[in-house]
Amino acid sequence: MRIEGCYLDGKTSKRVSAYLDIDTQAETLCLYTIGKKGADALLCEVDSHQLKIESRLAHTPREIGIGDEQLFVTDDNDGVDALERCVFARSSTLLYRLESSIPMIFLAVLMTGSVLWWSAAFGIPQAAKFIAYQLPHIATDKLGSGLDVLDRTLFEPSQLSVHRKQQLQTLVK
Repeated sequence: MRIEGCYLDGKTSKRVSAYLDIDTQAETLCLYTIGKKGADALLCEVDSHQLKIESRLAHTPREIGIGDEQLFVTDDNDGVDALERCVFARSSTLLYRLESSIPMIFLAVLMTGSVLWWSAAFGIPQAAKFIAYQLPHIATDKLGSGLDVLDRTLFEPSQLSVHRKQQLQTLVK
């Protein structure tokens, strides 16, 4: 099996066209540079346990970490999935299967909308009520004194009748 992509050595930012040659029977993989006129050169042999394969996410390029510094990047997602099955005996990730399923995407959008609506309609008012009743009296006194300053400086006297003012004050308390 052969997977083509780009090799980064971890020391420079230079990308080198390369391919992984995978022997499905062996525990090692060979990484070759793609030379002109078929003159490919062996970059390194890699033990399969040194590979760190990133999860598949749609059709984005896959990264295969080699050791601590080296990186192999490829667009061949199916080839990398096959490599995972051969080397690690695992198939594509749950995340990839979920994001590739139209019904699951629709369900996720529906659930997100429902949670947002419920939060705005019920969650925020309940949280505000809970917080308001948890405030200590000193905080409400300080808030009240701040409003007294605003009454004296910015606001004008009320035009409401005394009876209506009393009704509103009993509602507030």
